[in-house]
Amino acid sequence: MVKKLPGAKTKTKKKPLFCTECNKELDLFWLTPKASDAIAVRKNHEKCVSEERFKGEFCSKMFISGEYDMKGMFVEVSDNKKNKNKVIKQK
Repeated sequence: MVKKLPGAKTKTKKKPLFCTECNKELDLFWLTPKASDAIAVRKNHEKCVSEERFKGEFCSKMFISGEYDMKGMFVEVSDNKKNKNKVIKQK
C-alpha cells in the first residue's frame, strides 16, 4: 500500500497551451499544401473539437498555418526595483 507523505504536493494537471493530439500528422504539417489552406485547417479544428479530441488552449495546426493573431498572447516580465518582485505587463 502506498501512503502519501504529510505535506507532499499533488500534481495538478494543467491544460497544455498547444494541442498536439494530431501526433505524427503534425510532424511535417508545415510542408503540406493543407497548411496554407485556412478553411481546411479550421474544418480540421472543428472536427477535433466536435470529437472531443482537442486538448489545449490553441490548435497547433492553426498556429503553424498562421491562423492566430499572436499579439497579446505572451506577456512581458520586468523587474520592479521598488518591490523587487516581478511585474507582468500586458502589451
